Amino acid sequence: MSFPRICRFLSYLSFILGASMLLALPWSFPFMGQTESFDSRSFFALTGAMLVCAAIGGILRFFGRNVVLIESRAKDEIGMSTYNPDDMYETQEKTPDPTPSHLLRRESIAVVGLSWILAGLLTAVPFLFSGVIRDKDESGKPIPMSVVDCLFESFSGVTGFGASVISDVEDPVCIPKAIQFWRCELHFLGGLGIMVLFVAILGARSAGKSLLLTEMPRSSNDSPYAQARKTAMALLSVYISLNLVLTLLLRIEGMSFYDAVCHSFSCVATGGFSSRNDSIDSFHCPVIELTLIIFMLISSCNYALLYYAGTWEKKRIDMGAPDGKEIYKYELGIFKLLKNTEFQLFVFIFLLATVLVSGSCWLHGDFLPEGQKNNLSWSSLGESFRCCGFQVASIVSSTGFGLKEYDTWNDFSRGILFALIFTGGCVGSTTCGLKLMRLIVLWKTLRIEVERVFRPKIVRVLQIQGKPVDDSDEMRRSVLTYFALYAMIFVAACVLLLAIEPASTWTNNDFSANDQMFDSITAVATSLNCVGPSFGITASGNFGLFHAPAKILFIVLMLMGRLEIFTLIVFLYPGFWKG
Repeated sequence: MSFPRICRFLSYLSFILGASMLLALPWSFPFMGQTESFDSRSFFALTGAMLVCAAIGGILRFFGRNVVLIESRAKDEIGMSTYNPDDMYETQEKTPDPTPSHLLRRESIAVVGLSWILAGLLTAVPFLFSGVIRDKDESGKPIPMSVVDCLFESFSGVTGFGASVISDVEDPVCIPKAIQFWRCELHFLGGLGIMVLFVAILGARSAGKSLLLTEMPRSSNDSPYAQARKTAMALLSVYISLNLVLTLLLRIEGMSFYDAVCHSFSCVATGGFSSRNDSIDSFHCPVIELTLIIFMLISSCNYALLYYAGTWEKKRIDMGAPDGKEIYKYELGIFKLLKNTEFQLFVFIFLLATVLVSGSCWLHGDFLPEGQKNNLSWSSLGESFRCCGFQVASIVSSTGFGLKEYDTWNDFSRGILFALIFTGGCVGSTTCGLKLMRLIVLWKTLRIEVERVFRPKIVRVLQIQGKPVDDSDEMRRSVLTYFALYAMIFVAACVLLLAIEPASTWTNNDFSANDQMFDSITAVATSLNCVGPSFGITASGNFGLFHAPAKILFIVLMLMGRLEIFTLIVFLYPGFWKG
């Protein structure tokens, strides 16, 4: 493993993160319409953070200088015509190898994992420098964000977790508008994946494919181009287009430009941060809610298939022409998305959950005043479908937007919402969670193993999309290993949270101590799946009531959920860093 090479990649990331803060900087000025006078507090906080990113990038670049020296020597020894800088990953003491090779697997994992950690650390600096107010005590005295609070907010943004520790996001005294914009921009930066953005901007040549495969497992095979940078650019073009279209629609539907951009960043990245305390409920607009539902569902689809959806696919017809020439037909690429098994399952789960939750809430009168629970009507059924459909879309897409106080709904509806926390969206999307493809493989594997109980000699091949899967045994083993590791981490995190978080967190905030176990389980579930709000003490999506050790645990869990566990787990294995 070449540590100078890793440092060099991390230095580029530091410079990119520093440059991205320029987008939030204009909101410190009055001409943007969010502040009456120049906001020196946010301006100097962002400027100072950019200097920190530049300094960290310079230090990492210094430690990666050996790679630059090798490249210079390689140009002389190998020649410019055959030279590829990404093939030279040896340290200065070794002789450059002119044989082309990809970035080492361990180096790819290290770059991806460390990039997310570094991104969370650097993006927390604006919160720290601006002195964001987390809450106020009983006497009205402001409580500034601690270092751990800043880290929680930044990691929650880049991983798409979407939970917050800030109690009042609309008060510019608590959080300046420019920092609020930066907070939502974190979703945009981390939504599609840091490495996708990284490779799209820098290319990374032969290393790019290894980085994309490490961060977006199983999605690269469906990519529209074989070359890594073109793949990243294609995915990024879809991602940016969705943000632009959604911003325009929300602006037309009545949001201010500031709110429209912030909520577009959160929706397309399936993050959940909002510029309003009551989230989407503060706009009281069914059209806005419907628009966000559509884009939350679109963002939960495989981005490679979304790219194909806007193209025409050339398909060869088996029947040849009389003159021996082959016959082709063109088919709109959206049919490739509609025929996808994972997409079909996602739509089915959304529709089924919406019907069940809406019907249950309607029958229980959850949207009626206390004295009118039995006065069922068609208007209350429409209200139930509107609110429940939005909340189902928000959770199944791991976005975490809020509309109504769903924690007060009946237990059956809340149980379905809790189950949806674990499903996630499609592979290659901006969602987190288990991902539906893993659930499909698990279900097919269980069917095969159950059949073997009474037919021990039968041979079944795992099929996806009606076609046999290459190395199906390897895929089954990988999925079963992931589920086993996921379950172990989930149980261990629940027990650890119960051990480190005192019961006074509940009793001192008007909650019952008897709710501690259930609330802890749901808090771990929503953190590990990067959903955001859950139930009980965290139903509002605010984790500010927890103490610092619990917040650190949540940061680790949201990183595991975003990186799909293995990338961080291998960091604990001593042999990973040797050699």
